[in-house]
Parts: sequence; C-alpha cells; structure tokens
Amino acid sequence: MIQKRGLKFILSLLFVILLYAGCTEVDPINTKRDIKHTIIVYMAADNNLTGYVADNIDKMRVAMNNELSKENTIVAYVDQLNKKPCLLEIYNQKIDTVQVYDEMNSTDSEVLESIIGEVIDKYPSPSYGLIMWSHGSGWLNQKSLSYISYNIFGAPLRDGSVRETSIANYPISDWIRDPYREIETKAFGYEQKEGATWMELSDMADAMPDNRFDYILFDACSMANIEVAYALRNKSDYLIGSALEILADGFPYGNIIKPLCEGEYSLVCQFFYDEYNQYSGAEQTAGVALINNVEIDSLANCFRKIVTEYADAIPNVDISQVQRLDRYNRTVSFDMMDYVTELIQEENELLTEFAAQFNRAVPYSISTPRYLNIFDVNAYSGLSMYVPLPQYKSVVNPYFLETEWSRFTNFGQ
Repeated sequence: MIQKRGLKFILSLLFVILLYAGCTEVDPINTKRDIKHTIIVYMAADNNLTGYVADNIDKMRVAMNNELSKENTIVAYVDQLNKKPCLLEIYNQKIDTVQVYDEMNSTDSEVLESIIGEVIDKYPSPSYGLIMWSHGSGWLNQKSLSYISYNIFGAPLRDGSVRETSIANYPISDWIRDPYREIETKAFGYEQKEGATWMELSDMADAMPDNRFDYILFDACSMANIEVAYALRNKSDYLIGSALEILADGFPYGNIIKPLCEGEYSLVCQFFYDEYNQYSGAEQTAGVALINNVEIDSLANCFRKIVTEYADAIPNVDISQVQRLDRYNRTVSFDMMDYVTELIQEENELLTEFAAQFNRAVPYSISTPRYLNIFDVNAYSGLSMYVPLPQYKSVVNPYFLETEWSRFTNFGQ
C-alpha cells in the first residue's frame, strides 16, 4: 500500500487543483431535492494531514451517486494549509463550493459551533450526521500529552522499521495519522498556522448541539474512549471511532457513505476494519467500535458501583496484565473491559451486570491482531480508558480528575 501512494498522490493533487480552481466562485445552494439526511464533515486539516484531504473528498464524491443524492447530501467544511477554508456540498458525484471564508482557526470551538449552525440553517433536514476529521488524542490535554509521549515506544519509521526514539527526533511518517510530533494534538485537531492550537474535549462538547446528530464519526486517532463517550453522550445517538491510532488514509469513504445514510453503522465499522486488515505489517492496524450513547449513562452508573465496591482493590491492580492500546512509554490507554475484568478477578453479579451493560453500550467492536506491528491486541472491547496510576499523580491525574467521567464515577477522586 505504501508503494501505491505515489500514484494516489498525483491523482489527488490533480483533483485538488481542479477542486480549488473554482473556490473563488460560489455556487447557489441546491434546494430542489427533498433531503432526508445531511452529513456534516468537519475537516480540520491545517496541519500535516492536508495532503490526504483531496483523496477523501473525492471518495465521498464518487460515493454520492445520483440515487443516493436524491435524499442525502454531504456538506464538508475544509480547512487546509495555505488555502482559504471552504464549505462544499457533495452530491450527484459533483462538488459545489457553497462558501469561501477568510482565515479561520478550525480548532476554535466557536468556529466548530458556527459551521454546524450554518450548515443546519442552510440545509434543513430531518436528520444529521457529523464526521470529525483531523488529529485526535481523546481527553488528554497538552501538558499531559507532553509528559507521556516524551519517549515513544517503538515509533514506526518511514521504511516500516521501528526503534526507540525521543519525541524530539521522531520523524513524521508518510502514512500514520501521527499525534506525537511536537505534540500535534490535544483532544481534537491541530492548527499549524495559528502557532499550534488544539480543541479541548470540554470545548468541543459545548460547541455541539444536544441531541442533534444520529451519529458522530471520529476520523481521528484515539477518540473511542470512555472519557470522550461520556462527554458527548447527549450529542448523538451513536459514536463511531477508534481506540487506536488511525492510518492517515482514514475511513474508506467510498464504502461507508451509503451505510451512514442508511443507518447501517455496524457495516461502517466492518468496512473500516476490512480496509486495513487486508494489509500486512504496520499497515495492518485498525480498531473500531460502534458506541450507543443512549446506554452510556447506565454504563457510568454501573462503573461507579464498581469503583465504590472495589475502592481498596483499585490501587493493587496489576496494570501490566491489562491490554494497552497506545504506544507511549508511559501508557495511559487501556482496554476498558479488560481492566474491569482484571480488577474484579472473579465471576460475580457485579461483573455480570457490567459486562451486560457494556455490550449494550458497545454493540459492535473489532480490531486487527496487532497494533502498528509493535504489540499484540489480545483484548479489544471497543472503548479505552485512562487509569489514574500513582506515578502520574502530579502530571496527568489532576487533568483526568477534571473530566466529567472521573467526577461522576469518582474514579481517581
């Protein structure tokens, strides 16, 4: 797949030239169709992912054939390096430029709120979906991420090999949606031209209207964690994302647009997994989950009972026996179901209750057997979680204690 990228880059470059050649001319909004579902795509690509925008947009264009476009449309906000942000409508296998903006910081939550509001106003629909496209690191903020990522474990290089390296020497890979170089992420996004800015999880949640979206799909690394799911539980019916890193090509939009429009969200996950499972080595990396936000409150209540019941056991959990889901030397992302199983240690009523509720909250999850060819993934429940270990007491834990998840469940408090 790496070898194919030369041709893909050339084709994408030609496409993006054609796409933005008409960016100075704004097409009238198409109001003749009876739109039942609008997909809002928020592409914060003013960073090292900008080269992947054109290919993703073109795949969306091809997927939006005439039949699908009768009742569905895609409206994409696109912010790239060295280009003015645009609002594009994608339908009937064509692209209309709806709006061209002056420079904006797409990691500013007010911009996200404004774009969502503008699209909803211009494209009234009975239902909406939201795709958040950029870098991602879950709930972690800059200070936390700086501390845990300083010495990355087994960082993959351009030639596919791995070696121990420090954050200062870690080269940008051509094909990993890399959240590590110079700490280029903070919850969501990375705005390069604005002097390295990010969007905090709490600000993102505030920018999204309540109960508006059928689904939120994160085409960004490490966003399928319980801290994110809990913060966004009232924003959409479902959340789709990965607890692992996502390769820079992202979701296979040529395959997933139709099932997104038709509410076949498990199929979206399956297509994502199939796309990357067909490869080998580090490229055979994919983890994805469908999260039912309606069930997240009940899951939180159940976990809160576990925290109360097993308060004395929590400090004694052998964390080395729990599935890790990141490649930091200072691991902060663990499989949630695996952690709870290790904590409780025996089949009992509370574990049975939690497992049943977890399956309701995460009806579908799947992962490749290895993660970036660095370590095996033997347990993948679909949701990761942070564990407030004693060694992180002064650096990371204080920020975790501010999350809604920690405050409600008392985990780490």
